[in-house]
Amino acid sequence: MKTINVLVYPADTEIGLEINNALKYVKFIHLVGVSPTERHGKYVFTDFVSHFTADNESTLVDHFNELIKAREIDMLFPASDDFALFFCHSRD
Repeated sequence: MKTINVLVYPADTEIGLEINNALKYVKFIHLVGVSPTERHGKYVFTDFVSHFTADNESTLVDHFNELIKAREIDMLFPASDDFALFFCHSRD
């Protein structure tokens, strides 16, 4: 089975940590934790990107698109309500 690359953002939230706990032992899933900070996520995600920020929403979308392409991300899990809305509004 093909490995599914899953991005979790922000990975430092309780929801992000719960997503990690739920999926970390699934053999065909590779989790990539991404966060604007460097708190708990760096200790639980084996693949973690910290200090992922931008000056404005447009730049943040561009940064996400670059990361998604570079890491060959198949799926994105928003780990906060605010970013769930952000990704919905930025999906084009």
